[in-house]
This record gives sequence, structure tokens and C-alpha cells, in this order.
Amino acid sequence: MATQSRAPTSDNSTAPTIAYSSGTTGYNLVNDYPDSADPLTSYVELGTTANSAILFNFTAFTIPWGSTSISVAVEYYDEEPSNGTNSSDGYLRVGGTNYASGTTHNPSTTTTARSKTFANNPKTTAAWTVDQINGLDGTNSLQAFGVIGPDSNPVWRLGAIRCTVTYTEPTPPPTGALSLAGVAPTISGQKVITPSVGAIAATGTGPTANLQKIPETGSLSLAGVAPTLSYQNTPTPGAGSLSLTGLAPTVTPSLAAQIYFVIGPTAGWATPTPTEIKAGQLSGGGGATKSGNETSPVTSQTYTFSAAVIGLTSATGYTIAFVWSDGSNNSNVAEGSFTTQTAAADVTPSTGNLVLTGYAPSVSKQTTIAVNVGALNLAGTAPTLSRVTEVTPSVGSLVLTGYAPTAALGVGVTPTTGALSFAGYASSVLRSFAVTPGVGSLSFNGYAPAPTLTLVVTPSAGALNLTGYAPTLQIVTAGQSVPNAGSLNLTGYAPSLSIAATVTPSTGALSLAGYAVTPEKGSFPSVGTLSLTGYAPTVVQIKTIEVGVGSLTLTEYAPTIDRTGSVEIIPEAGSLSIQGYVPTIDNSEVVVVVPSGEKPAGKPKKRKRRYQVEIDGEVIEVSSVDEAQAILDEVRAKAEETAKLAISRAVKAKRKPAREVIKDARKALQVPEISVPDSLQDYATRMVDQIKAQYESALRSIEIGALLARQDYILEQDDEEILMLL
Repeated sequence: MATQSRAPTSDNSTAPTIAYSSGTTGYNLVNDYPDSADPLTSYVELGTTANSAILFNFTAFTIPWGSTSISVAVEYYDEEPSNGTNSSDGYLRVGGTNYASGTTHNPSTTTTARSKTFANNPKTTAAWTVDQINGLDGTNSLQAFGVIGPDSNPVWRLGAIRCTVTYTEPTPPPTGALSLAGVAPTISGQKVITPSVGAIAATGTGPTANLQKIPETGSLSLAGVAPTLSYQNTPTPGAGSLSLTGLAPTVTPSLAAQIYFVIGPTAGWATPTPTEIKAGQLSGGGGATKSGNETSPVTSQTYTFSAAVIGLTSATGYTIAFVWSDGSNNSNVAEGSFTTQTAAADVTPSTGNLVLTGYAPSVSKQTTIAVNVGALNLAGTAPTLSRVTEVTPSVGSLVLTGYAPTAALGVGVTPTTGALSFAGYASSVLRSFAVTPGVGSLSFNGYAPAPTLTLVVTPSAGALNLTGYAPTLQIVTAGQSVPNAGSLNLTGYAPSLSIAATVTPSTGALSLAGYAVTPEKGSFPSVGTLSLTGYAPTVVQIKTIEVGVGSLTLTEYAPTIDRTGSVEIIPEAGSLSIQGYVPTIDNSEVVVVVPSGEKPAGKPKKRKRRYQVEIDGEVIEVSSVDEAQAILDEVRAKAEETAKLAISRAVKAKRKPAREVIKDARKALQVPEISVPDSLQDYATRMVDQIKAQYESALRSIEIGALLARQDYILEQDDEEILMLL
């Protein structure tokens, strides 16, 4: 028996409730099978909702044609953080439908290996075929694998997972040869011809081989008068050889395989034949409402047509039929039904999922997009949710992931008890009147996430989170940024809350943490807290800083309240704290009213002494703290330039494989090793943490950019090859 295994390459879909040990995707946390760490440190957590599940995409299997006795196993490690009665099972998506193995285990508090076997295709209930495993069956292919928790209360965790196919290999000539001799011998219509270490030979007058893939470790030889090789894709022998000898040998490329489709009304629909679909006809020969074809990819994958179908009648049921054809061979006909919607129609997954994936998926001009207990997911390059009156997950989640996800021109962006998440490079909510999580959360993650031109940003009992490089909440001119009982958090390098009329946490907290955090105009904690933490946090151009029964806190190196004019800084029953190296209330006529028994913070006395700063083994003598900090600041500045340079180089290296681009970036982005006196240790540690976070953010951006750039380059090369063949 032989086996092939595949690890997850991306998330396919999730069912509530799912959490991650870090980040916003699961595949990268569990693609390291076997991971038997006990307890697990990198995991996907399922629960407490019944039938919580996650499915993953994978690189297509390539089991040899003619293989038999095929079975599929989902192999994984699970554990539960606390002892309880729950269950885990393997999960497959086959032909668009999800199936569990039906044999569950109760996870324990010890990390345990599991294996769930599907001896037959769960959709057909018959034996697996090679086409189904390799993703070439139009109706019943294996599409995704994962796990499900029929009982996920208490929660349990998935630590690592893979999908393994076991099969009996076909018996081509192993060490011998297959020979055809005579007048015009022919090898035709084969999908794969694979001699092992032997050879396939055709000799005589006019020998012909008509195939898609040629020898791997053996050889294919055609000899005689006018031997001909007719192929669909590029003929590539592996470690063997391809030879044509004799009079007038020819290699003839045939037409590239195509994917054809027709669309017609569901009412009265009958399945058309492959011949009718290729002719743009419905069953019986009538013309289709819409039809077309595009060149098929040469590897198994989810394919998105590049040309959109337009001109369909709104609020009408349609059925679409597909067929793959290389001119002489046709796949089975695959069908699906859908109903078009008007511009004001609702898009509402109830207990399921609505998923848009691929290059630039878009949901536009909808009145309401409401997730109840399911999930609405947009994933890929530049997914967009635009011109929306309301975007409202209830107890589910609305997720936009990929390069530059955007919710634009929306009146309301409001998760109730679920979550609204934007993850990727430069995620944005633009021109919204209200961005308001209720008891859920609104999250932006990635490089420079920004909700801009917003009138009101108000988490109620939930949380509004911006995380990554330079997150920004800006131009809040006519309203408020107000956590009530929840929290508003900006975290990362230089988070900024700017040009706000009023910033008022009520009973919650407004927090800015990272390098050089800055809120401007007005900052008012009432009974909650306003906290600025990191290198040089600053409150700038403020008329009034008023703490009710909460607290206003600035902590770390050189916190500053600056250019306040003739103002009041008034903690009543709370506290105003400025802590760190050289705290400053600067350039103002200030009335400070503090609680009894407290004194305003003053400047510490400086002491002259010698200092040593060691950076990557190089020792530098300095005479003051300021000189030492200046050296460390120079290291930080150089690190920032290094990150920018690494991103710039990665952008220009689209001809390189993504793994090489990422490898080069990791070499360039090495965090410096720094040794300083004890009095500067906290400052140096924070600086190293900031550099590390900046490098990690740059690497994430480079990884996304490299994969997309490489894919664009491959597509360009494919276009050039097609033009050359034409």
C-alpha cells in the first residue's frame, strides 16, 4: 500500500464557535503535524456551540491513475483545557457537502493522536475513485478536510492536522517495457502514462501517442516513419526521457482544455449534454440565457471565471451547468442553482456561512448584510464591502481577510454580539457614519489599519480593536469615540487617535499602546480609564483633561501633556498619573487639582556617570543617559529603514519563488542583540520589542505580497505561453 499526505494551506470555512491561539486564521497554527506538545501552545479552539467545525484547503493529491483500494483518513491531535464531556470527529467536504466520519472521541486534558477513516466516498457511498481524490471529478471530488465537535461544551483544541490517502498502486511495467510494433501503432486518450523504471515504446509506420502527461522515471520512445506526439499540456519527462526518431517526427500541441458553462432559468430546467453546453445551448438545443468558456487550469484548484456574468434578470431563479473538455474527452456535467437579487435585497446567512473567496471578491449596494449565528467571510486580494446601509453580524461574524480589505461608503457597521473583523494589509472602514460593536467586537489587524472619516466610533459592551503597524482612528470631527462599558484599543507601532472633538470612555477603557501614541483635541475619561502606554506617549492640544472617578494614565519614557494653553487638568475622585523618565506638563498655564495626599509628579534628578551600550557584540562608551538613548534611538531608526527596504526589495522580486523572497527577508530582518546598564534595561527591552513587532509586521506584509506577486508573474508567463502557442 502507498500513501500521500497533505497539510492545510488555507482556511476553507468555519462554523461557530472558533477561536485561535494567535492571529485570525487557523491553518497556519495546525499545519505542523505531528504536533504532540502537551499542553498545546499553537491551536484552534472549538466550542462551546454544538457542531463547531473548521475545514481547510490543501494542495491537490496526485495519486496514480489505476490506483485501487483507496481510503481517506483525517489525522489530528486534540486536547481539552479542562476535563469535561465533549466530542471530536474528522470532517470532509465532498462535492460541496460536509460529512463527519460518525466515530467520535472524547478529548482529554492530555494531547492525543486521532485518526478518522472514510473507507468510501461519503457522498456516493461507493469506493473512492482516483478522479475524486485528485479533484478532477466534476461532482464528487474531495474538496476540504478538518474537524467537527458535535459536542463542543466544554471547549476543546485542535493542535495539528493532516489528510492522508492510502491506496494500492497500479502495476505499470516496473523494470520491463511496454512495446507496440507494426503499422501506425497508437497510444491515445490517456490521462497519464507512467512507466516506473521501464519504458513504453511504439515503433513502425506512423506511431502516435496522444496524452497529457509523460514518463516520470522511465522513457517514452516513438520510432519509425512520421512518429507523432499529440499533447494537451507541456510534456515533461521526470527522470526518464522522451524520444521521437525516424522520418519527419512531429510534436503537435492540441487545443488547451476548456471549462464551458451555460445558464438558463431553473423553471423547466433539464440537464444539457456536454455537446450542448459546448455549443452554448440548453437541453433540447435552445439558446442559453448566458454561456461562455475559459481555458482550464492545468492543476486541481478552485477556479474563478475572469469575466463576470451580467444582464441576468433580478429576483429570478437560474441554474448553471459546467463541463470540462479537451476536445476529445468530456467531464461529467456539474450543476448548481441560484437566485439573483435586487439591489435592495438582504444577504443573510442564518445558521450557515456566506463565503466569497478569490481575487477581489465584492459585496456591493446591499441594504442589509446580516449574519445571525453563521458567518459572512470575504477572503482574497482586496475584498470589498461597499455602499452598505447596514452591516450587522448578530451572534456570528463578518470577516474580511486578505490584501487591503475594505468596507466603504457604509452608513452603519455594527456587530451586535458577534464580531466584525478586518485582517490583512491596510484594512479600512471608510466614510462610515457609525462604527458600533454592541457586545461583540470590531477588529482591524495588519499593516496600517484605518477607520477614517468616521462620525461616531462607539463600542458598547464589546470592543473596537486596531492592531498592527501604525493603526489610525482619525478625523472624528462631529461626534465621539466613546467606549461605554467596552473598550477601544489601538495597539502597535505609533497608534494615533487624531483630530477628535471628544474622546470619552464611560465605564470602559480607551487604550493606546506602542511607540509614540498620540490622542489630540479632547480626551475625557469619566468613570473608566484613558491609558497611553509606550515610548513617548503624548496628549496634544487639549482644552480640558477631566477625570471623573476613573483615571488618566501616561506611562513609560518621556510622557508629555503638551501645549495645553490656559486649561484645567482635573481628576476628581480618580487620578491623573504621569509616570516614567522625564514626565512633563509643558508650555502651559495649568491648574492642577489632585486628590488630597497626592503630589504632582516632578522631574527626576540626573546623575553623571559612564555607560556602556553593547549592540550585536560592539561595545560603545557613552557619558550620559541621553547619549545612550540616542544610540538606541539610532538603532530603532535603522531598524525602521531596514524594514522598509526589505518590503521594497520583496516587491521588486516577483520573479523569485515566494519562499525565497520570504527567506531573504528573514535574513535581513534580524532583531539586534542589545546589552545596557540596569537603569536603561526597561527602555532597551521595549525598544527591542518594538523592533521585533515591526519586523514581524513587515514579514507578514512581505509574505502576502510575495505570494500575490508570484501568482501574478505566473499568470503573466502563462499568458505569454498561450500567445506563443497561438
